Amino acid sequence: MTRRQRALRCAIYRGMFAGVAFFTIVIGALGAVDRIAGCVMPLMKDEIRTARKSYPCGAYHWINQACYGEPDFEPEDWETIKAAEADGYMITPGMQYMYQTSVDSDGWSEFRARLDMHAICRKYDLYPED
Repeated sequence: MTRRQRALRCAIYRGMFAGVAFFTIVIGALGAVDRIAGCVMPLMKDEIRTARKSYPCGAYHWINQACYGEPDFEPEDWETIKAAEADGYMITPGMQYMYQTSVDSDGWSEFRARLDMHAICRKYDLYPED
């Protein structure tokens, strides 16, 4: 991230600029932007990590919310979901997972997801407005 991008990000979070359109344009210019439920949430971190302890898988929430069953998924995807179910839909120690943090008007937001479950959510478009 360049010095100018850092300065713009600081200015935005301190509330020096008003106006949603300007905020959206500037955040979009800074890089990764996550859109959930119509809100613009700038990603502070978006990385692949290796788990040192157990975490709940956030992608499971969206698969569960979709109310899809076995006939709605391809067989290999259903096997992946069943394997995740055997782990209790948890990210287990030693497993690689996606880690994202973002900031919005409600404060910090963290999202952790198993890579295999995240791929299924992306494939079937289960995340809202991504």
